[in-house]
Amino acid sequence: MKLGQIVLSGLTAVGAVGVIFDPGSAIFPHATAVLAFALFFLNGFAKDIDPGEAAQKHREAASDIWNVREAYLSLLADIRNGAISMATLRQRRDDLQAQLHKIYRIAPRTDGKAQDALKNKEDLTFTDAEIDAFLPAPLKRTVKDSGPNA
Repeated sequence: MKLGQIVLSGLTAVGAVGVIFDPGSAIFPHATAVLAFALFFLNGFAKDIDPGEAAQKHREAASDIWNVREAYLSLLADIRNGAISMATLRQRRDDLQAQLHKIYRIAPRTDGKAQDALKNKEDLTFTDAEIDAFLPAPLKRTVKDSGPNA
């Protein structure tokens, strides 16, 4: 988008210079007018597009989701240790679900390329070993065999 704006701006400038140095030419004024209108429409279309802002919103959403994930891990550890009542557990779970819903509601949408990677290339799928890498030892899904007497 930005490259298109630069190219159209440059061609419009070249056309304007051509009008000055070749005032009798019929091509420069018409071509310059067409290029100027094309640039006008491209600028109008691009005015609301800011890739940097979108990237920042994705980073913020990822950070917020990471925080909820860590809270879920803490909650799992509390469950495993029996350090939490069922009523408190349900309340914390509901609070985390509400936080996650709020994050997803305001998070930017995933573009088509990323959706394809997540859906068709299974980039969102994790093996038990990958899941275990994130969990504290008592919550790991697989147990590593430490030898013949383990």
